[in-house]
Amino acid sequence: MADGEKILLIDDEPEKILIFTTILENSGFTVDTAVNGREGIGKIQSSRPDLVLLDINMPDISGHDLRRELKERPSTRFVPIVMFSSSDALNDKLQSLRSGADDYITKDVAHEELVARMEALIRRYKDNVGANPLTRLPGNRAIEEDIQFRINRGKQFSVCYADLDNFKAYNDLYGFKRGDDIIRLTADVILDTVGRLGTPDDFVGHIGGDDFVYILSGFANTENVCREIIRALDEKIPDYYNDEDRARGYIITKNRKDEIDRFPLIGISIAVVTNQHRNLQNTGQVAAIASEVKKVVKSRPGSNYWIDHRWDHE
Repeated sequence: MADGEKILLIDDEPEKILIFTTILENSGFTVDTAVNGREGIGKIQSSRPDLVLLDINMPDISGHDLRRELKERPSTRFVPIVMFSSSDALNDKLQSLRSGADDYITKDVAHEELVARMEALIRRYKDNVGANPLTRLPGNRAIEEDIQFRINRGKQFSVCYADLDNFKAYNDLYGFKRGDDIIRLTADVILDTVGRLGTPDDFVGHIGGDDFVYILSGFANTENVCREIIRALDEKIPDYYNDEDRARGYIITKNRKDEIDRFPLIGISIAVVTNQHRNLQNTGQVAAIASEVKKVVKSRPGSNYWIDHRWDHE
């Protein structure tokens, strides 16, 4: 039985959508649907599916063309895509599998087989990208591959390393369950902001704990995204404190030296590394620069971001 994993079904036949949505939802999946390729592209950005079930023959764009487009986008190239067709012809299967589809099934597939294949592909996808079990965001491997992908393609990008300030103190005082709520909130805010203000090529990953990475295409919108993430989190975070702590603006708990101390409400620090003025070569170089920038932004009170504007020769 699936555990709420999300499948995006893209098909232009309403009766097939109804049948397969019912089968999948009865097996524990969450299903979102689109009736053509262009609607499907929009749904992928907002829905963040664990798998795409894609009809080959659609009126606006063929399933093969849409699959190629999705596999070229950093934000969707890890998501498994299953081609979905009424045809059982060997040539159709081979074309799909040889050109990048993760699987091929026919619309007369047995219900049990359909569910088993979906479950297996999603498990493999989560293992491959190191998906975080709490946020379901891609982990370190996928983050590093995405950065290197952009470097290899000569893309302009901004890598934004975000982590929460004073999170450990909150976790210690309020408990792990409440701490998990904060982690999920942070993931949702970053995803929502990048989805609204960014581009389809942007990427969001979860390193682990309270550390996140989001990667933006180019530089023009980087500050807007960072400012909006800070604004949204600073607005929402106080709701996760009790009335007394929220009113005074800090909590009282033990620090790392086991001494009673005061800790401000949780904020967020964002260290940004771009290739605007640097010829970045690999993910290790990006991480090293981010570590330097992180020290700068962490030295400032409250939620902040800092973009590394240094040139190669500096």
